[in-house]
Amino acid sequence: MKLSRTPVVVVAGAATASLLIGGVAYASSTSSTAAPGATAKQAQGHRGHHHRLALGARAEHGEFTVHSRKADRVLDVQRGQVTAVTPASTGTAGTVTLKSKDGFLATYAYTAISHVRNNGSRAAGSTVTVGELARVLAVKSGGTRSVLRLAAHAPKAAKAGSTTTS
Repeated sequence: MKLSRTPVVVVAGAATASLLIGGVAYASSTSSTAAPGATAKQAQGHRGHHHRLALGARAEHGEFTVHSRKADRVLDVQRGQVTAVTPASTGTAGTVTLKSKDGFLATYAYTAISHVRNNGSRAAGSTVTVGELARVLAVKSGGTRSVLRLAAHAPKAAKAGSTTTS
């Protein structure tokens, strides 16, 4: 039985993207020299989750290329706040615009294969609203970014006792 490599490439690409979006952690490097008077544990660099860097959890936006038999695909990832939503109309499934903390702004189009989650549940793209926080994985082709996966949620409530002015 001969298996196609396309599903493997798609799964590998999705796994890579989920690592970027979901938070890949890797151990920090340790130093072989210790300061005078340092304990053995300090000399080892305190291996553990407190000293790991979560690359995906800190990524604001970026793009990478995945290889398949048919063609290479450019994937975009972004994390930010929803600044605009265009509802679906005749011939289009709508768009969503995200702005990252560093000011990067990008608009993504929904397609028939877009998977959207809002507040942890499956949802339609129309449920995403301005002001929500979101993470997106999209295919970039030319100047168009098409949503593969989008996860949105309402921002956490302000701390008790804080006040805002209008």
